[in-house]
Amino acid sequence: MLRGCVSIGQAIATYSVAVGNGPRLSHEGGVEFEAKGGDDDSNKAVSGRIGFLPAPYLEVGGSFLVGDVSGIAEVDEVGGDEHGDEGDEVPLPDAMNELLPTDAKVTLWGADAAYTRGPWDIRAEYLNAKRDPMNTAFEGSVGVEALPELELEAWYAQIAYSISNITDHKILQRFEPVVRYAESRVTGLDELAEEAAEERLDVGLNYWIAPSIVVRGVGEWRDFTARHDDDPSSETRYIFQFAYEF
Repeated sequence: MLRGCVSIGQAIATYSVAVGNGPRLSHEGGVEFEAKGGDDDSNKAVSGRIGFLPAPYLEVGGSFLVGDVSGIAEVDEVGGDEHGDEGDEVPLPDAMNELLPTDAKVTLWGADAAYTRGPWDIRAEYLNAKRDPMNTAFEGSVGVEALPELELEAWYAQIAYSISNITDHKILQRFEPVVRYAESRVTGLDELAEEAAEERLDVGLNYWIAPSIVVRGVGEWRDFTARHDDDPSSETRYIFQFAYEF
């Protein structure tokens, strides 16, 4: 990664450009963007972000990623990654309908903003990812499957307020209520949409042990917007987290 910043009058612009192992295709036909220790094709992903801070407490930015996903999944013979960083290529079955596996281009772009001033912490982000149509084969498949174009969208908005602004109590001033709303949509694969398309509301309370150490409790309400009538369409979760920033 190459990163840095430049001054523009009283404002600051930040930049970063990175090259790394690219995204991978999940067995559902979706795209896994999480970084892996190995690459399952010969192409690397290029990503980056540009941020602009017109004031120290306000930042807006845009990000991107461009890469390829492989149409042939791999598998480790014993206890390896499902894509088989150290495994063997899945033997392709007899061609069905004369289809052959193909790679596909994946593009992602996003926009984000953050306002952090005094007791307020307000953030929002939008992401859009697309995978081109492709043919794929993977372990357990009975042939080469044609996948349509896939589009993934997600956004969230979050607001937090530190009550240190309204009390001098050494314990109470460490609390910070947080509310977050998020939505995600999937277009192109109904099976993936049933799992990943949702509307989510989180209500939480942070307790800051130190500026870089926080304990939080969260109530989470999820509505799965693409589920069939016979599948659970909602879920409630209660989460306890400990986080350390470094």
